[in-house]
Amino acid sequence: MRNKLYKYISSFIKILLISGLIIISLVRTVFGEENILDLAPSKGNIKVEGVQDYTNKEFKEFPVRITVFSASWCTYCEELKYELSEIIYGKYKNKDVAIKIWEIDSGEVLTYFDKFAEKNNVPNRLKWQIPFIFINEEYPYLGYSKELAVEITEDIQSILSGQEPKYKGNIKPQIFQSKDDNIYWNKNKISYIFGGIFDGLNFLLISVFMIVSLYFINKNGIIYSPRYMYI
Repeated sequence: MRNKLYKYISSFIKILLISGLIIISLVRTVFGEENILDLAPSKGNIKVEGVQDYTNKEFKEFPVRITVFSASWCTYCEELKYELSEIIYGKYKNKDVAIKIWEIDSGEVLTYFDKFAEKNNVPNRLKWQIPFIFINEEYPYLGYSKELAVEITEDIQSILSGQEPKYKGNIKPQIFQSKDDNIYWNKNKISYIFGGIFDGLNFLLISVFMIVSLYFINKNGIIYSPRYMYI
């Protein structure tokens, strides 16, 4: 009697764990990852003449979104703030393109920028350089010049025309960072390390939890010993 009860409980827990894993996978598939724009800080968005101020909800609705990360001490940023907006709005209507300019002088904005950089696999050695310009949160441009502004406007035109952008930014994503790059970027950003560890590993952690749970629940099941435990 006790053995039958144990088997029923064991089977029920297995079904519960597997069902939970399937539900979580479906939710992630249907709703996707959290929109990075939802992480925008409450402060740090600066107002520039000629650039309309939008709420985050309004900003998300535009077909083309230009997110600029600058700094109060950056000379190139001052030129960018006014010139780039004039070039863009001289060619495109406000209803097509929205611009948000942030100053990374605060920790909140720096963390927000770090999310953009991580999403686009920006090499750590480049994260300390500004200004950074992101088109639709996925095409990163580093620096600013009139030539760069031309590339940005061409990418904007491609997106508005429903085509693939030609340039897609001016830096190459780097999946694997060098050891020196990681030390340089992370030595004063310990909190970012712990935050980033779990961002892309939710599914793996749940899988590991399920396998370990099954191992301890049923010694005579599929997972009998650590020798047969594969992730």
